[in-house]
Amino acid sequence: MATLPSSPTAATPSAASFSPPLALVKVGGEVVDDDSHRRGLARNISALVADGFDVIVVHGGGPQVTRLQERLGQKAVKVAGQRVTSADDVFAVVASLAGTVNVALCAALQQAGVRAFGCHGASAALVRTTHRPPLVVEGHGVVDYGEVGDVTAVDAALLRGLCRLGVVPVVATLGIEPATGRVLNVNGDSAAAAAAAATRADLLLLVTAVGAVRRVVGDPASRLARLDRAEARALIAAGVIGGGMIPKVQEALALLDGGVGRVAILDAHDDDAFASVARDDGARGTVLVP
Repeated sequence: MATLPSSPTAATPSAASFSPPLALVKVGGEVVDDDSHRRGLARNISALVADGFDVIVVHGGGPQVTRLQERLGQKAVKVAGQRVTSADDVFAVVASLAGTVNVALCAALQQAGVRAFGCHGASAALVRTTHRPPLVVEGHGVVDYGEVGDVTAVDAALLRGLCRLGVVPVVATLGIEPATGRVLNVNGDSAAAAAAAATRADLLLLVTAVGAVRRVVGDPASRLARLDRAEARALIAAGVIGGGMIPKVQEALALLDGGVGRVAILDAHDDDAFASVARDDGARGTVLVP
């Protein structure tokens, strides 16, 4: 597998590379919800493809699931930031992730000239999971998350094969327990991390509305261009990194140890954002380093 150039002067892979560099893009439902952000995301992915990258997109859809649940008279329940999915909730999860969100994202990519191929983790058992048993969660006691799965395997050969066909797989974060045929809800960040590790992605882009890690929340001027493990721990302890950003940062650092080439947290408003991170010029987002 070709590796990304570390020099800011070398932005694109060599034509002589044995295999194109692979970028895995993780997108949350809040990004897909925003028209301008969704279009910016599509333009950024189109630019990566034009620069010679294979691209895989993994997406969640929390806000869309919650809205559908409300329309169905259901109440969204989360414990420690993770959704509890009852048997009755599965319809809303599947309809939102594999339906509304996946189609909207594929449509935006098609408009930007990208051959997006919509699928989900149950497609050809792409994301294999095991049902999560009740577990002890600090501050909450024993929690049964319901129809939620933990990823056991991702079919990297299938994802790579789709890329070789010239399409961009757009994967909704559902998983399947093959032995039972049970379709399970999967945490989007965990699914993206597993896919990045399985494919040994050269570049993992965690696309968020916030767009970077900042020393001062809400102050773009305090953006950290780079963040290493020691500094990340210090910022978490100080409360600077909090909420849903904590598992993103922790997972990103673990992935660097597992062979993923580069991990960045960024947004997609600027059409040059993804290419900037690929060049490693420090101008966009926050790049995680060991």
